[in-house]
Amino acid sequence: MAKAQDRPDYRSFVLVCWQERSQDAAENNLWRYRLEDPHSGMRWGFVNLLEVAEFLHLKLTDSQG
Repeated sequence: MAKAQDRPDYRSFVLVCWQERSQDAAENNLWRYRLEDPHSGMRWGFVNLLEVAEFLHLKLTDSQG
C-alpha cells in the first residue's frame, strides 16, 4: 500500500509563522510566514496570509504539482 505522501492527491506543507518586532514603538509588529515542503525541503516566504492562501491555491490546483 502506498504511503499517503506518495499519492498524487496528497500534499503536505508546514506553515511557520513569526512576528518581526518593529524598532519604532508607534509601528505595528509584522507577521511573516513560510511554507515548507517536508518531502523536498523547498521553502517559500510570504509577507501576509493572502499570499499564503494564493500560493496554496495554485499548488493544489496545478495538475503538475
